[in-house]
Amino acid sequence: FKPLEGVEPVLWTERGSGCAWPVGHDALGETLSCGAPKEKGSYCGVHAGLCSAPTGSAKELMRGLRRVL
Repeated sequence: FKPLEGVEPVLWTERGSGCAWPVGHDALGETLSCGAPKEKGSYCGVHAGLCSAPTGSAKELMRGLRRVL
């Protein structure tokens, strides 16, 4: 996963109240998380939108993806 533009990833264990979405690993192999302010559950608004499974037609799915990407 790629970090959000303008958001510096943080160590997953040190994210505090930041977004828990995994975005990679540091040089020591430690998991990095998004770290942006949470909006929904454990994630920021962008990542919460990505992990929510939409229902409906393919057209509705594409409309939802355009909103978060």
